[in-house]
Amino acid sequence: MINSPVYQDFVLLSSLSSDQQKTVPLAASEGIPALYAVIPSMPDKIGMLETPSGPFSNPMVYRISKKLSSSDQFVLRKFMQKLNRASSDEQRRKLLSNEPAISSGGVITEESVSEGEKILRIDPYECAAFAYYSRIFIQRFIPPAEFLVKHGLDELGLGDDRIAEVIPLLQDQGILKRPFPVSVSDVFVIKSELEDWLERGNKKNKIRTKKIKKTKYSTSKEVQNIFSRAFKKLRKNNNGEDPTYKEVWDTVYDEYELSKENNLGGGLPPRSEYDENEYIEYIESSDKPKPSLGWYIDMDKSSGTYHLKSLPSLLTKLKKEHL
Repeated sequence: MINSPVYQDFVLLSSLSSDQQKTVPLAASEGIPALYAVIPSMPDKIGMLETPSGPFSNPMVYRISKKLSSSDQFVLRKFMQKLNRASSDEQRRKLLSNEPAISSGGVITEESVSEGEKILRIDPYECAAFAYYSRIFIQRFIPPAEFLVKHGLDELGLGDDRIAEVIPLLQDQGILKRPFPVSVSDVFVIKSELEDWLERGNKKNKIRTKKIKKTKYSTSKEVQNIFSRAFKKLRKNNNGEDPTYKEVWDTVYDEYELSKENNLGGGLPPRSEYDENEYIEYIESSDKPKPSLGWYIDMDKSSGTYHLKSLPSLLTKLKKEHL
């Protein structure tokens, strides 16, 4: 499949250098460039996490649904993050058997596609995860352009109150389920887009590349202020009881994720309470090994990485100030 002439204009993400395997998905999360995956039609029977090979008769579905509410988007995103952080197939199966209840949304229309494997564009929002996980569950693949034009949707498959997706699912007793995560080894980038991005040396990606290569931890008073605001808010909500450093970190993380969720739904992101000036470029959950936060301040072009292990000393100082 990889050597097929159909895919000669694509480059496998796994064939790039280790640095590019991290920075290209981060760039793709902003639409520069785009990432794609080759998805076969699903067989009638397959284990939930097995990777099939086609062709098969069971079709994929191109679906248009009502947009989820911001609260349901947040719930679904948290669920997908748990799936991607799961360390074993057993944990993933357990999570998949207990999917969260979603009250909003609803299918508007759908079309079956049964003529074999497809190469599908990955929602830019999903792309950054490939910088941190070797395989991930994708919440949304974007249907081909002709389907989007037919239904009056933009290039990301979004309308005023609608969202399109491709669902390469296993049908089990009439219930559609996501059968397996996508592996980095099955993800492509268009050769011309990759070359253009590398040639232009997009400023944001230069910054990100620089941060990923950093071995010396850099901090900023502004970043400390973000955690200070979160600490004070949690302390107030807890009737004066000091929050743990992980609670403070994940409060900032959740706000950052909620802002991204709102963008996925096509709305304006809520005003950040902790990162008021939007210095955070990325932040990892405290559940990850050695979680970090990347920041960039446009005013003085400064950037750096702040690590969770640096937070306890900051909070110790803040607690003393409150005594």
